[in-house]
Amino acid sequence: MNEMSFEERLLERVGASMTYPATPQLRGRVVSAIASPTPRRVGSEMRRPLVLGLAAAAAIVVAVVLGVPASRTAVAKFFHIQGSKIERLPTARPGETPTPFPTPVGLLYDTRRVDLADAERIVRFRPLLPSDSGQPDTTYILSYGDEPIVVLHYDRFDLWESRAVGFFGKGVPGDQIIDRLTIRGRDAMFIREGNHIVQYFNASGTPVEGSARTVDRSTMVWNDGTTFFRLETDLPEADAVKILESLR
Repeated sequence: MNEMSFEERLLERVGASMTYPATPQLRGRVVSAIASPTPRRVGSEMRRPLVLGLAAAAAIVVAVVLGVPASRTAVAKFFHIQGSKIERLPTARPGETPTPFPTPVGLLYDTRRVDLADAERIVRFRPLLPSDSGQPDTTYILSYGDEPIVVLHYDRFDLWESRAVGFFGKGVPGDQIIDRLTIRGRDAMFIREGNHIVQYFNASGTPVEGSARTVDRSTMVWNDGTTFFRLETDLPEADAVKILESLR
């Protein structure tokens, strides 16, 4: 039996319980999720927190976007960088209005603030730093199950670095621009600004509970052959390229 794609796994998870559009119910559930007690807030001192969605609302985001009736052929393109799989989400048929993404909220995911030395010990490799940006404002460890990932927070961007065996699955709307480019001779992808969904999948291809979230900034994904990098930023593409090219 062929292995299901990222989109098919997400469709399977939400298809049984969600139907399009059901907008009033979704809106109420989002408001309820926001109003209910939330997990421990981490990193409130950050000048710009990582845009990590509330777990309850993030699961609804997936259902909202993938609730549009569509077949497997609705996926126009598939992109793969080692450590990330990107697929086009189905789009609404003529006359249908897709339910909007919820507004991303601040950092409400279970993270640990650490220094660079601790980060290196935990992930078992030395995180690379952009030579033009200096030391990060803050360093975090996110643990997706048993797989720790380091996130370097700067004023204008967040740099994720990983050698974990899992991957980030991304669901990108059909009209959102994805640029193919090359950095140091290796493929990279730049998802231009606009909401898209990201979720972490472990080594067996199983989505990690609570990892689905909305990203509202541009995202560059790249693997240098050893380490996978995700750069979330509001900077132009050319500046994002320069940041990754300067990693030392």
